Amino acid sequence: MSPRDELALTLSRRLRTLPFSGSAADRAERFRRLLEECGVRCDESLSLSGLVAVILASPRGTEALIAAGLSEERRCDTYARIVARLLLDQPAGFIDARFEYAGPLPAHAKPDERTQQILVEGLASALADGDIAKAPRALYLLDDGGEPPRVGAAVQRLLDRWSLALYRRSALYRRLRARPDVAAALGRVSLALSGPAPAAA
Repeated sequence: MSPRDELALTLSRRLRTLPFSGSAADRAERFRRLLEECGVRCDESLSLSGLVAVILASPRGTEALIAAGLSEERRCDTYARIVARLLLDQPAGFIDARFEYAGPLPAHAKPDERTQQILVEGLASALADGDIAKAPRALYLLDDGGEPPRVGAAVQRLLDRWSLALYRRSALYRRLRARPDVAAALGRVSLALSGPAPAAA
């Protein structure tokens, strides 16, 4: 497994138990500690024109440069975007970078970059709001190659793939998916499908 895949998998596992309560400042600090515990160096000392963050990958590892002077809400949103980006769209080259813009993507962005941005922003919004259930499970529950799934878990994986495909294509579904009542209903379905583990023989 490559270092970037290990980082994404570690983030995925840690997000499952990360508390999301508290103020924007509390959540931002939690996201920062999560990143640093996963080996991502964070620097908030730079002035970044038109950007809120830059994620750099190099032989030295992964670094996140966050614009100085952000409000607590914007800082929380930015850290949530960095976590989401590292889960979904890490820098992939020997030396590579990802840019988090203060506004919309630039006009020259490619269609696949725009699609990826929709997913990153959707997961980041759920993280920043303190309710990860608002995002499709497939965005943050990565497959760790463990035991083959039980029947309920296999059905859940199919539903997750369907949900993610629809999330990519439909703005209406993204709005519905972010509603607390819809997120809660889908959470109940997931709980029912996961069910108790079978007893040992």
